[in-house]
Amino acid sequence: MSTSPDTNPLAEIDDLSPEGGEHAAAADPLNTADVDAAMLDQMVRHGAVLTNQRPIRHYLYAKNRNVTAAAVQELRTLGYKVKSHPSAAGNYWLLLAERTEVVDAASLAASRQLFERLAAAMDGGDYDGCEATMLKEERR
Repeated sequence: MSTSPDTNPLAEIDDLSPEGGEHAAAADPLNTADVDAAMLDQMVRHGAVLTNQRPIRHYLYAKNRNVTAAAVQELRTLGYKVKSHPSAAGNYWLLLAERTEVVDAASLAASRQLFERLAAAMDGGDYDGCEATMLKEERR
């Protein structure tokens, strides 16, 4: 999502997912609730009002495009705009799912459950977390 005059993505919260190289599906050493709480904490420290709707994007990886059709269809049914293309390194297929919603602990937990379920349904799929956008009026 490109930066527009009305948005300011927080680089610091862009990737709070565990480090692990090129999106290898590995055991998550961090408690996912802690990861989500850290993201929300950073947003609030930068002025975010968690009751505001904001753009959020999720990163879902698959071994190849052939296993992504059902996930794309389900995400679009749920109101996500989905872009599908090879990952930067070319070893995986990226589904970039974006929509506008209230980003809070409940929505992050629900999103994580959805995207982890979709990843599990794609042989070798991996959910690599999300990033939210700060709104212009929230900037400090």
